[in-house]
Amino acid sequence: MVYEKVKELCKQNRITIYVLEKELDFGSGTICKWKKCSPKFCNMIAVAKYFRVSLDYFVIEDMYS
Repeated sequence: MVYEKVKELCKQNRITIYVLEKELDFGSGTICKWKKCSPKFCNMIAVAKYFRVSLDYFVIEDMYS
């Protein structure tokens, strides 16, 4: 769920996940690993700050899903 939401934010902001990883000084492939495992809390905070969204955005299911 977190990966999909990050992917959507990247799409909305017209950047790639690769660029986001570089901007946040994450290792290559860090965000792609979130498909299978949960991200570190500090990484989620960094992504939330980058896109100016709350952490709730990543953990609360969409009401209409």
